[in-house]
Amino acid sequence: MSQLFVVTRPALVPGFQLGYNMLVGIPYLREEIQIVIWHQEKWDGTGYPFGLRGEEIALGARLFGIADTFDALTSDRPTVGSIV
Repeated sequence: MSQLFVVTRPALVPGFQLGYNMLVGIPYLREEIQIVIWHQEKWDGTGYPFGLRGEEIALGARLFGIADTFDALTSDRPTVGSIV
């Protein structure tokens, strides 16, 4: 595990709770809560927060994860700059 991952992962986990808190009070977005919470899950089960794998991860969360990865690669973030 990289040092960057070890340092930043605890800081990211509360974001799931914040996303949940923002959506839970909006009735028509209740089904989308899992997309926000599960978008850091990985196909092989090494993601978080629940360690879901494969098709256990909602399709919307998998797509959101791809978009988040693209954004991470192409924009500056507090922990690392863009690679392009």
